[in-house]
Amino acid sequence: RYTSYGTTITGREWDNDTAIHTNSLEETNTYLRRSTSDLFINSSPQIIRRTKTESPITLEQRVSIQYLQPPPLPEPGPLIIKEVRPRQPSPPSPLVIYEHASRRSTPPPLILRERPPTPPPVIQSETSKKKKRYTLIKLTFILFRSC
Repeated sequence: RYTSYGTTITGREWDNDTAIHTNSLEETNTYLRRSTSDLFINSSPQIIRRTKTESPITLEQRVSIQYLQPPPLPEPGPLIIKEVRPRQPSPPSPLVIYEHASRRSTPPPLILRERPPTPPPVIQSETSKKKKRYTLIKLTFILFRSC
């Protein structure tokens, strides 16, 4: 791990693998003064310098570009337009209404009045003294009338 010429890396940055990039010794010292107080400043640090190349590396490569023509498009087919109607919604279900007539109040009782029948005439009891033979007839007569 080498740093480029003119940069300084502190001990803590070696642990974190981060580098401090500065352009001059004054900038490096200013940075170190502003950093945390637990930084160990070595009076004789080991400075590693790498030589810079004089010019940046230049690479050359030959590139040939060909602009290709796309193949011709085929003739379009006939344009067919079909009208598709949306599906009709089903009719709503039938509305069933049960209507009940209101209950009529019970009519008052029907009273038919007429003259009562005439009672049968009252038969007075008769007491007659006749012979026994007639008594039997009398009984027959009474029985007949009762029926």
